[in-house]
Amino acid sequence: MLDVDAALLERLAEEGLVRAGPGGRALALVRASHRRRLPITFVAGAGAALQDLLTALRFEADSQGLDGVAVLAPAGHPAAADMAEVGYHLADDEGHAYAYALDL
Repeated sequence: MLDVDAALLERLAEEGLVRAGPGGRALALVRASHRRRLPITFVAGAGAALQDLLTALRFEADSQGLDGVAVLAPAGHPAAADMAEVGYHLADDEGHAYAYALDL
């Protein structure tokens, strides 16, 4: 399990792997990868701030020529409703892991 603390966030930010929503009220961690979707391994926040961040991730993926965004999250994640609100859906092809995807 990943312990998300200030030291980890600082290290990931230095590597360019942290995305923050409006006013810092939402957060996403990007995994460095060469996949067809932008891989997000952690999301925090709720409501409009998180929805804005999730939408921004879609535009980031599009600008990189990727097929979409993949948010790895456990079943029943507190942000599931916010993800659905901006078009993310539970991906069917991800095996036993839960991934919310937004295809472009």
